Amino acid sequence: MIKLFHVSKHYGTKSVLNDVTLLIEKGDMCCIVGPNGAGKSTLLKLMFCQEQSDRGQIMINNQNVTHMSQSAMPAVRQRMGFIFEDFRLMLRKTVLQNIVLALTIAGTPHKQGRQNVDRVLEALRLEHKKHDAASDLSAGEQQRVCIARAVVSDPLVLLADEPTGSLDSTATAEVFDLLRGMSARGTTVVLATQNQDVADRFPQHRVTLNQGRMTEQRNTCGI
Repeated sequence: MIKLFHVSKHYGTKSVLNDVTLLIEKGDMCCIVGPNGAGKSTLLKLMFCQEQSDRGQIMINNQNVTHMSQSAMPAVRQRMGFIFEDFRLMLRKTVLQNIVLALTIAGTPHKQGRQNVDRVLEALRLEHKKHDAASDLSAGEQQRVCIARAVVSDPLVLLADEPTGSLDSTATAEVFDLLRGMSARGTTVVLATQNQDVADRFPQHRVTLNQGRMTEQRNTCGI
């Protein structure tokens, strides 16, 4: 579960988020949609404890992370996955090495981890690429590796920043099938996008941001 109460964030004199209040239940699939510069990525970074808000309160899995120390934040992020818009892969490492790193960080037992790796490689059609260096992959393949790394540890919360921007329609459909399956198993999924076609795949819970303000929320999940 994720709760934000009157959250604001500034960079210098520039207001990036202004008085955002939001509740995302366990197992929910929530889409944050808005134009470039609306504050979507910043909101995900706050949820991921990558940055801290200037005002307001943030609760992640019933833990108040608003004023958490830097040393305590890795333990919170350990139970979360993040699909980065710019991938952030270790380009000299293989696909398999990039994915296994997430299991190491999460402390996933070896047997379970091996099963999880096989499952996500198959779901994202990466089995034949697992020994290839990330630098040798296309942009779409790199994005799928980034997704695999984020989901392989079965995180409690999955945050996704434009996760399908480099994918074709077939791969996009496969990714959303994967996300729906995770949501059904209890993972809270929060996706940020400026693509209206992607947003339309989230008919139940959609939040619209514009210039740092939450201008609309549509939620039929019973919140």
